[in-house]
Amino acid sequence: KTVEVTWNLHNSIRIKAFILNSHNELLLGISGGGCQLPGGHLEKGESYKETLLREIKEETGIELNLQYNPKPFYEVAYRNRELCSRVLYFFIHTDLSPDLNNTNYTRAELENNFTLRYIPLNDFENYVNTNKFETQIPINKVIDDEILEAFKHLPL
Repeated sequence: KTVEVTWNLHNSIRIKAFILNSHNELLLGISGGGCQLPGGHLEKGESYKETLLREIKEETGIELNLQYNPKPFYEVAYRNRELCSRVLYFFIHTDLSPDLNNTNYTRAELENNFTLRYIPLNDFENYVNTNKFETQIPINKVIDDEILEAFKHLPL
């Protein structure tokens, strides 16, 4: 499913991952008071799978070895005339634990105290909604709304 939203962003593709473990917990990043899913921008020449694996390793330290080509289950497109930004959501199930000694955070992630937290699946919506209402940063509210909408389509 694709949701169209008008926004002023550069042409880009971002990859985000819902990572679920066998304890029915989703891995969530917290940065600058906002919720984030592990992920980032597709780099030139990369496949979705390569971006997904690279970004998960950089932000969680988890080194996945996917034997399949993952497909996005949800997409959001932000458009403004000729500019377009797409966010593709993927679903990964793994019991590999984050390894903070194996991460490679960006300067912004370090400055915003990026941390990881497992949230029980049945508390996930409430957790993100609570964050949405507590944050004073407008972009955090937009990201929370986007995460919540993608969550509704999670292929469980």
